[in-house]
Amino acid sequence: MSHKICYLSSEITPFASAYSLGKFSRKITSLYHEDPDLDIRLMMPKYGFISERKYILREVIRLKNIPTTFNGQEKMVNLKSAFIPDTRVQVYFMVDDDFFKPQPELIYKSKNGRPFKNNDMRFCYFSFVALQTLKNLFWAPDFIFCNDWQSALAPKMLNDIFLKDQFYTGMNTVFFIHSVNNMRNYSANSLEAVGLKQEKKNIDGTLSAIKHSALTVLIDDDKNTVKKDMEKSKEIKEAFDCSNNLSFNISKYPKPEVWADLTSSIKLELQKISK
Repeated sequence: MSHKICYLSSEITPFASAYSLGKFSRKITSLYHEDPDLDIRLMMPKYGFISERKYILREVIRLKNIPTTFNGQEKMVNLKSAFIPDTRVQVYFMVDDDFFKPQPELIYKSKNGRPFKNNDMRFCYFSFVALQTLKNLFWAPDFIFCNDWQSALAPKMLNDIFLKDQFYTGMNTVFFIHSVNNMRNYSANSLEAVGLKQEKKNIDGTLSAIKHSALTVLIDDDKNTVKKDMEKSKEIKEAFDCSNNLSFNISKYPKPEVWADLTSSIKLELQKISK
C-alpha cells in the first residue's frame, strides 16, 4: 500500500537546527524517500539566515502570491523549492518577511534565552498556510506528519477547518513529540487568527495534537528526558496513554537497526490507519 506524506517541521538539518528535531527530520525523511511505497515532501519556514544561493532555492510558479487571510489581514504567501543536500528529498520553504525572515539561528529564543513572545502566532501561521497551500500543489497527501509544538495546531486545524473541503477528505495527521515545554502553549488570539474560536485564554498545543491525531509518536533520548517531562503534565500523560501511540529512544549515535525499527513500525501503523 502506497502513501503520500506531507512532513511539517520548523527545522531540518542543514537548513536550520536548534535542537534534535533538525537532525531527526533529515534522517527520517531521507529514509522514507528511499521507500518506493512512500511519496514524502517537506515544508518548513524560510528563515532569513537560510542562504538561497547556497541551497539553490527556486521559485515555483504555482506557489507564488497565494492569497490568504490571517489575523484579519490579507497576506500573499510564497513557497520556494529545494532539495536536502546530497539527496532528492524535496523541501518547500514558506517565505514571509514578517514572521520568518527576522528569525536568528536560535529560531525560538533570543540570545538571552527568552522565548519570543509571538512564537505562537508565527507557528500557527506556518501550520495554517502549510495546510492551505496543499491545494496549490495539486497534491493531496494521505498523512500529514506534524513535529512538536511548532506544528501542534495543524491536527486541530485539519479537523475543524480544512476537512470541510472535499480536497482534504481522508487526510490524517501523525504527531511527533520531541519535547514538552512551556512553548507548547498557544494564546487564544493565535487560534482566532485562523478562525478557531477559543474560550480558554491558552490552549496546550501538545495536548490538542494528541487528541486530534490518528497516531502520536514519542521521540526520546536514551535517558527518557521527554517522557519524564511529559509525566509532569497529568493531562498530556493521560492523553498519550489513551491514544494510538508509539515510543522510541534514539541515542546520540543510534545504530541503523534503531532507525529501521522506527520507520517500519510507523509505516505499519499508517497501513492500519488506512484500512
